[in-house]
Amino acid sequence: MIKKLFNQNQIIQAIDRYRKSGKPVRVILNSIKDLNTKKHPLEAILPLQWIFESLIKKILENNNVKYSNILSKNLKEYFKLYPHSLLNKYKIKEVRDLRNYFQHGGVIRDNRMSRMINSFILAIEFIAMEANIDLNSFVPQFSIEDMEKFAEENKIEEESEKKSYIKYLIIPFSAIVAYYFFVYQNKITFLTGSPTGTYYLIAQDIKKTIASNLTVLKSEGSMDNLKHIGLSKESNPIITFVQNDVLKYLSKEAHSGDIDKQKILNKTKILMPIYDGEIHILVREDNLDIQNFRDLKDKKISIGMKDSGTAITAKALYFKLFHEEIDKIYQPFKEALKALKDRSIDAVILTGGQPLSKLNKNRIGVRLISYKGEPLDGYSIGYIKKSSYPWLKEEKIRTLSVKSFIVTNIDSNRENLLYLKEFLEKLKEYKINLRNNKDVKVSHPKLKDLAQQRCLPSLPIGLEYHQFVKWDTPWCKK
Repeated sequence: MIKKLFNQNQIIQAIDRYRKSGKPVRVILNSIKDLNTKKHPLEAILPLQWIFESLIKKILENNNVKYSNILSKNLKEYFKLYPHSLLNKYKIKEVRDLRNYFQHGGVIRDNRMSRMINSFILAIEFIAMEANIDLNSFVPQFSIEDMEKFAEENKIEEESEKKSYIKYLIIPFSAIVAYYFFVYQNKITFLTGSPTGTYYLIAQDIKKTIASNLTVLKSEGSMDNLKHIGLSKESNPIITFVQNDVLKYLSKEAHSGDIDKQKILNKTKILMPIYDGEIHILVREDNLDIQNFRDLKDKKISIGMKDSGTAITAKALYFKLFHEEIDKIYQPFKEALKALKDRSIDAVILTGGQPLSKLNKNRIGVRLISYKGEPLDGYSIGYIKKSSYPWLKEEKIRTLSVKSFIVTNIDSNRENLLYLKEFLEKLKEYKINLRNNKDVKVSHPKLKDLAQQRCLPSLPIGLEYHQFVKWDTPWCKK
């Protein structure tokens, strides 16, 4: 006879300590990742299912959609709300078949359990991102009564050994396997930034040109991308973009004793530099008191969203210029632009490869200021050009720029390493084609800067280039 893998009491016990604590999801996820899941997988799986169901329930109820005790029904409703969801790449039947395969092999004791749990955690991260739910503050509200109904509706049935397969449903694995299936079908997940931003457009070009089965996803930017890399463990390769000053911030925090940053640092490998992104600083057109970066001292400055690449750049830049902390204001660009025009703030900082489409859409009543002085540590001199922003009065504006890198996560899976190697070889061929053929059409002109990257610049302490690139590319001269 097949022994039951868990029962209703175990479900309740596994989540009860988390439910009573009232802690937000981020704290719970961190504690789950520290568990010895090979010995006690249920202690991770069932709380993850509890979090997952809480998120799905909240999302459906927020959209006036009836919540069901059957996961597949809830996921179908979720996909209607988010048709381009990360998890929308799999088919229910294929998931069911794969789930049954793992059940037959005794998935609870499978050595891939740890990897699948990390995939489940990453799936929770992506769902929260799609629904704009902050896991740092969201407290799961899925009740014990709901879990009891869940167990009853999806109870495990035992059958004799004569049956050729097991006819029962392990609900927690529906989400795990769904994501796991998606991961291995698509091989590489490409995290970018805003859907209208430089990172996203470049990733779409790379997908279209050299790797059609890349899955390109939006994100909150460089630091958010690194956090997702930190969550991965022997799963699919994740490729993403990160600014050099964000990598320096990560290195500094990790070496200052931040455990989470240390984990991210240890899992991050650099693939190659891709371009230098310009620092754009907007002020009101009629504000003559601010003419260059040095005039920003003691001013009210909007620096984007917390932990974004722009925010980290703004804080680092202000400290280098004035040797004190910036009086920062976190807000999305639309709110910042309105505040600037309403005179609630004095300046808005944006970091990214020109042209930034949002600046060509919102140019009335604002202007860009210049940088006067020598390059600062970690930043080079760059120029914002009229060809990027036709509304500029000058042909070019002198500014500072920061290098962006393509980075990936450590992955010991042989199949994934081979796929990553193939991707890099195609990317290098594309780079040569860009260098030799100036007429190549690209979605964003910054992609052509990839052709100019001929050597590997030095990296912040604790970071290394991936084994596939550090032996066959020369180092840049200082």
